[in-house]
Amino acid sequence: RLRSRNAYINRRYGYELEPAPSLGLPLAYARPRSRAADDRVFRHLPRPRRGARLLDVGCGSGAFVARAIALGWNAQGIDNDEAAVRAGQAAGLPLSTTPIEELAVSMRGSFDAVTMAHVIEHVPHPVTFLGAARALLRDSGTLWLATPNLDSSGHRRFGERWMHLDPPRHLVLFGQLAIDRALGSAGFEILSTPSSASGTIASYAQSSRIAQGRLPISDSRVPPLVRAGGLAAGLRSLLQSTLSEELIRLARPRTGR
Repeated sequence: RLRSRNAYINRRYGYELEPAPSLGLPLAYARPRSRAADDRVFRHLPRPRRGARLLDVGCGSGAFVARAIALGWNAQGIDNDEAAVRAGQAAGLPLSTTPIEELAVSMRGSFDAVTMAHVIEHVPHPVTFLGAARALLRDSGTLWLATPNLDSSGHRRFGERWMHLDPPRHLVLFGQLAIDRALGSAGFEILSTPSSASGTIASYAQSSRIAQGRLPISDSRVPPLVRAGGLAAGLRSLLQSTLSEELIRLARPRTGR
């Protein structure tokens, strides 16, 4: 699996990961779900030029920051969870609790990439938040964003029991049109809308538990029919991204306004 992943990522994004035997490439292309998962792990970003800077917003204890550094990015992260940030700092990672709005003033136009995985749904004013990310980016920079999808097959199936509604932690949720409008209002233009099969089995399992009046996080075994439904939803998502459990957007600052 590692060999086929490396071969695919090297071909797709210009990395030189090892081991990456040439025979791994056909295997990777034969597994579209795994390939989409690999794209997401690397956040659909090509190999950075020397010195390119990346900011991970909502970094937690810095797992992606550490990965980005290993891949050649000059990466740092911010998060409002002080305990998580301290844990990452103790591991030597460049993390802070500086709010993005403050950072946008002191480091305007400093980053080649800003990433935020399941962050935007937690903020009360998402367009303002995205505007701060726009200010942090160079004109040639890229925003990578992932957030739950209100148009997903899981939401259609489970309704108010869909786990990604997650009140009161999730303040604003988006469908396809809403996230694109928010990005446009914040000064971005969409580069791509990658498909994602990420988390469909877990989403179906947790939503099923909520529907049964149980806690969503459990060590209990996922019923075969629920697991099959999540697997089928993930495969459908690869063909029709509008049904995926999460929206992924790559965008760049709109210039010439």
